[in-house]
Amino acid sequence: MPDYTVLMGRRLIDGTGIAPIENPIILIQGSKIVAVGSEGNITVPQENVNKLDYRDKTLLPGLIDCHVHLCMSADDNPLARIYEDSDDMLILRSAKNAQVALKAGITTLRDCGGRNSVTFSIKEAIKKRIIQGPRLMLSGRPLTITGGHCFFLNGEADGVDGVRKASRQLIKEGADFLKIMASGGGMTPSTIPRLPYYTVEELKVATDEAHRLGRKIAAHCHSTKSIEDCLEVGID
Repeated sequence: MPDYTVLMGRRLIDGTGIAPIENPIILIQGSKIVAVGSEGNITVPQENVNKLDYRDKTLLPGLIDCHVHLCMSADDNPLARIYEDSDDMLILRSAKNAQVALKAGITTLRDCGGRNSVTFSIKEAIKKRIIQGPRLMLSGRPLTITGGHCFFLNGEADGVDGVRKASRQLIKEGADFLKIMASGGGMTPSTIPRLPYYTVEELKVATDEAHRLGRKIAAHCHSTKSIEDCLEVGID
C-alpha cells in the first residue's frame, strides 16, 4: 500500500477566506494531510505514492452538515414514509442517504434524530466498511414527552426519572450527543409548536446527564418559553 497520497487540482478553496490556491498539491500520509500548497512549493515523495489527478477540478475541504435525519425521505411526505416503513427499510434508506451525502462532498453528518437503533447500525456499518458514508455524530432517538414532537421515533420519556433513564440508555447505546424536543413541532400534527412540552426540571436532568457523561445536548424548541428554559438549564 502507498505511504502517501497526492491530490493535484486546478485550484483549491481551503475555507479560511484566503484567495484560492492555483495548481494546488495536497500531500496526505496515511489519513493525515501533512502539506498543502501550490505546485512547485510542495516536495512530493518519489516512492510509495498514489497520485490522484484532478487538475480539471476545484478542491475544497469536506463539508459538514450539522442537522440531518438520515432515516427520513426527501419526498413530499416524509412523515408518511416513517409511519409505513419498517426499521429494515429505514436502515436501507439511511445507507442510501449517507452515500448520497458523501458523493456530494459532505464528509461529516450530525444526525439529530433517528428511529430506534437505525442510525447506530449505520454508523457501525460505515466503521466496518460494509457501506460508504461520512463520519457520523449521532443523537439516536430524540427525547420527547409521550405524544410529543417526533414521538414516532420511539424516544418518549416522561418525568425526571424517566428522562434520566432514557438519557443514560442512549449514551449506553453510543449517542455522541443528546437531542431533546423541548416544544411541539410542525412535522408532528398532534403537537403545538408554540407550547413548551418539557418542564425545566426535565430539561435540566437531561442536560446534567449529558454533561456529566461527557456529551453535549441539543434541543428542538419553537416556543419562546422553551428557548428561555433551555438557556436557563445550560443546553448547548
